Amino acid sequence: MSTTTLYAETAAPVRTRRVPLRRLMVIELRKMADTRAGIALLSLTMVIALIMMFVLAFAAKQEEQTFDYFFRNTLAPIGVLVPVVGILAATSEWSQRTALSTFTLVPQRGRIAAAKTGAIVLLAIPVTAFSLATSALGNAIAAARGGNGSWDITAAVLGQGLLNQLIGILMGLAFGLVLMSSPLAIVSYYMLPAVLQILGGTISAITKPLKWIDTSALNSLANDHLSNTEWAQVGTTAALWVGLPLAVGLVRLAGREIK
Repeated sequence: MSTTTLYAETAAPVRTRRVPLRRLMVIELRKMADTRAGIALLSLTMVIALIMMFVLAFAAKQEEQTFDYFFRNTLAPIGVLVPVVGILAATSEWSQRTALSTFTLVPQRGRIAAAKTGAIVLLAIPVTAFSLATSALGNAIAAARGGNGSWDITAAVLGQGLLNQLIGILMGLAFGLVLMSSPLAIVSYYMLPAVLQILGGTISAITKPLKWIDTSALNSLANDHLSNTEWAQVGTTAALWVGLPLAVGLVRLAGREIK
């Protein structure tokens, strides 16, 4: 019996432990802020929110200057830019040419997609918390200048604000997974909903049907109370713009060849 055969028969099989999903999520969160694009985007988002807060504190009507008012209006600019973070999270493996190393270390692509999704969901929490902190500062400034200064805010407004941010950032992730190209996904994310809104504004026959698939239905989440119809419109919009592209993106991710 040769030495090679003896070694093959006696050597113990090598067992490797899977990287925990929790650790993968932490890695994905860190990757969002490690790149220059991620840092610049998050910094710009915070700066714009602060600018919006100061504008509202010094220019809005004093009777309107409440904590609730600041929260609703500082979330809007954040919701415009933060979804790009979701797009970059999905396209980073291909645009930065890290797909080979990522999927070699973790061959199960579904686990990578789950980690990215979990990281994006977690990111929506500090984003909303930053808006709350900015709103508190704005309300304090407004109160010192003779504004309303009311601190009343309902749990529904907080929850719906978080849900709005979550849908937007998941939509960005879904577009990134489908297109796997940062420029194409970013352009599509902003252009496709805008085209639908233009069509709805020019063709009266499709105005009502578009309310069930137009992303403007998400604006109703800023209201205190949503009707059953408005919740249904939010659900169908989220299914079309998040659920469907996310499913298609996962299929593309599973079958894409790494070159």
